[in-house]
Amino acid sequence: MDDLTFNSITKRLAIDAKPLVESKTLWGGYRAGLTGKTTFAMKDYGVKMDLSPASANVALEFIVEGVKQ
Repeated sequence: MDDLTFNSITKRLAIDAKPLVESKTLWGGYRAGLTGKTTFAMKDYGVKMDLSPASANVALEFIVEGVKQ
């Protein structure tokens, strides 16, 4: 669980994250990646405007890569 601030409202949000790759680099560092996704309802963050039923929820998908030196 992480905090998401959207439209000046902060709430706890579960993110389904999975590791992709972990390896040492040729330069002696360490590299790791993960992918994740989550969804939330616009109304939960105070968005009152009704754009359409298709816009009622937001889906976030991301890929993150980090390098430890």
